Amino acid sequence: MNTATPDAPASTTIDLAGLPEPVIQSIRQLVASLRAKTAPPTERPTLRGLYNQPAPEYTPEMFKQDRMEAWANFPREFPEAGES
Repeated sequence: MNTATPDAPASTTIDLAGLPEPVIQSIRQLVASLRAKTAPPTERPTLRGLYNQPAPEYTPEMFKQDRMEAWANFPREFPEAGES
């Protein structure tokens, strides 16, 4: 299945004479929203830049404290199979 679209002209003029004003306003809003969607994307930071920052210091004492906090509420006894 070919999903390629033909190149659209940079500018197109459509005669809207004879259409009611609400329809003309709707067409203008549609064109404006389509232009906004096809605007070139803004530049985003690269992953290389995100990971280029120095890592925070993580000491063995901090690791020990975190491990103690993580295991503090862990149940000591497990229920037997079939018990809730």
